[in-house]
Amino acid sequence: MESDYLLNVIAEALEYQKSWYNQDRLGYWIPEEGGIRDWNPWDDDRDAFRLLVTFQLKVEVYSSVVCVTYKDLEYCRQTINPEKTNAREATRHAIVYAVVEQIKSCGGDVRGRFIPLTQS
Repeated sequence: MESDYLLNVIAEALEYQKSWYNQDRLGYWIPEEGGIRDWNPWDDDRDAFRLLVTFQLKVEVYSSVVCVTYKDLEYCRQTINPEKTNAREATRHAIVYAVVEQIKSCGGDVRGRFIPLTQS
């Protein structure tokens, strides 16, 4: 699945560890008040927003497209198709694609290049 590949690229660059949770699913888990939770910016607005801030991205949402830029360089353009996706989903996906492109442009080493991601 494409989203799994994209999330793996991001998680590895941010040095997240894969782990089993409840012995039924392998994934990325982050600490949260009261326990841990699944990390998935593809489906979770909170995680996508954290990536947006960490990687200093700018998002512009128009009626039919979402554009994600970094320092005026457009990384991703995601079409909003009301029959298949909504603006929030298109925005999360555009952020994930843009972050992967930034990671690739850094050769995979993002340490010290962007705002440190805290998990609180």
